[in-house]
Amino acid sequence: MKIVENTPDRLILGNTPWLLGLSMIALILIFVGLGLNLVISGEILPGVMFAVVGGGLGGLAFVGFVRRTQLVLDAPGDTVTLRSRSVLGYKLREFRLSEVDSAFAEAPSDSDTKGVYRPVLLLKSAERVPILLAFTSGRGARVAAQAINEWMSVNGHDGLRRKV
Repeated sequence: MKIVENTPDRLILGNTPWLLGLSMIALILIFVGLGLNLVISGEILPGVMFAVVGGGLGGLAFVGFVRRTQLVLDAPGDTVTLRSRSVLGYKLREFRLSEVDSAFAEAPSDSDTKGVYRPVLLLKSAERVPILLAFTSGRGARVAAQAINEWMSVNGHDGLRRKV
């Protein structure tokens, strides 16, 4: 996740998967193009199958994985807004900033998967609110959790801190 805005009043984190989306579109176009090439060269059934199955699976992956997410922590309004937009629609979740205890980088419960994390908000009620649905490699989840915890601490919302 990328820090979009970090002021004493507001912290905004955003995740726009441009590279993933463009890669999926390229994959779809390659499969459809190769399928059409087969159809033009006379191999109609294999060409149609290649275009429909390859392009269709790429399309399903695009719908399932490409999602823009924004997290807004607003101190004056005492609100946390989690917005998510995908091809399937728009989701919004709001709650009070005073309900948030901390943020941490969560690893999947699957013991076979190592080195991937997602940022999660921990509410004072012990509820975990994933900011992103997907687990990713790299430092993004840890950086996001650290930025949230530091911002909350500066604004007097520091609660229990988990290791990030």
